[in-house]
Amino acid sequence: MTTISAISIFSFCFVLMAISSFVLSNSLGKLKKRFGISGGILGMLVALSADAPEISSAVTALFAKQKDVGIGIVVGSNIFNLAALLGISTLVAGRLQLKRSATILNGAVALIALVIMVLLVFRFVYPPVSVILFLLVLVPYIIVSGLKADKMRRWHFPLKIQAFITDATSEIEIDNMPMPKSWSWAWIGGIALIAIVFSSMGIVHSAIFLSGVWNINKTILGVIVLAALTGLPNMITAVKMALQGKDVVVMSEALNSNNLNIFFGACIPSILFGVSTLSKQTIFSVWWLLGITIMNLFLLYFMKGFN
Repeated sequence: MTTISAISIFSFCFVLMAISSFVLSNSLGKLKKRFGISGGILGMLVALSADAPEISSAVTALFAKQKDVGIGIVVGSNIFNLAALLGISTLVAGRLQLKRSATILNGAVALIALVIMVLLVFRFVYPPVSVILFLLVLVPYIIVSGLKADKMRRWHFPLKIQAFITDATSEIEIDNMPMPKSWSWAWIGGIALIAIVFSSMGIVHSAIFLSGVWNINKTILGVIVLAALTGLPNMITAVKMALQGKDVVVMSEALNSNNLNIFFGACIPSILFGVSTLSKQTIFSVWWLLGITIMNLFLLYFMKGFN
């Protein structure tokens, strides 16, 4: 590979990734309309689709034995998500209004997920244990986020818990999207997802080559460069949701993007590739992520959103 070919591959793959991510987010919007899923669940699905570049990039870097780049993409993407998905969405929409119950429900899971990653990075838990701990938190969270009022009554949930879950997952609907008449959006979304994965692999391989040519620090490459680039489709989707008044979806997408990055970009790959000693810069970025997450949740709770 030459420098010119690496730049060409990087540019082409980035454009393909951005277009495919936008197409996939549109398909998920039609999925919500078709099945009437809740804002919290939609946020998770949007996060999963928009996270495809970040997750596949991190896994590709770890597979290439670039541990600082791989973990750096996860950590940097999570920092970028908090700043861009919450911050820039608020700047564009003017206001992000959230109930404290929504912040408590989503924020508690995000903090636990982050603690699991810290334990994994510092080798306090084995990789399989981190996956089990994550699933013990994530599965009940997904179930609770998708519960309807009638189902909670059938399951005999206490009234206070019913009220809390309903309040935490409710949102104001500003959605004029017509009901999709065909299922073409489903296979188009599938093709877009495949394109995202392969374009992300091209971005990582070309970026690693260019970092060697231009002598770029591996931590900077992962935490800043690749994290920001792979996070742009996520940001575009969040801004789109914020303009539609789907504030719960925006927060759910931001925090669940981070959760999914940790699970699929760090916990699962650590079983396959192991956990090695990371550089001081990458370790610093992990603590920075913990600090900025706590700060965001503190402000979201006491301000009931962002302005």
